[in-house]
Amino acid sequence: MPPFRPAWILHSTGPVPKIIHATLPPSVAHPQSPSYLAAAKKQANYVAIFASGIALTSIVTVFIGYHIQHLTEELEHTKADTHKHILALEKRLQALESASLEQEGSRAPHSETKGKRSGWF
Repeated sequence: MPPFRPAWILHSTGPVPKIIHATLPPSVAHPQSPSYLAAAKKQANYVAIFASGIALTSIVTVFIGYHIQHLTEELEHTKADTHKHILALEKRLQALESASLEQEGSRAPHSETKGKRSGWF
């Protein structure tokens, strides 16, 4: 079978058998022969399968692209929220450390800390 020639299909305005006729070998090119009809039907099935494959591939590609974009945006928001949470925790830690230092400064001079931190640590 000759190679598939989509340009002929695009330029043809005739019905499907005429389009199929352009891609069939000359030995089965007579429109009334049973081999022509069988070959035309087979060729039409191949064209339909090919077109369905292209459509399905396009749909899947768009679907995957949409989800990748959505997940990327969600990751950026999560990253920003995590950064804000880390900054808040750092501020809280600094406040706890300064409060701990103030408590140590207000203790009597004879009390000693044994190297342990109070609170969460």
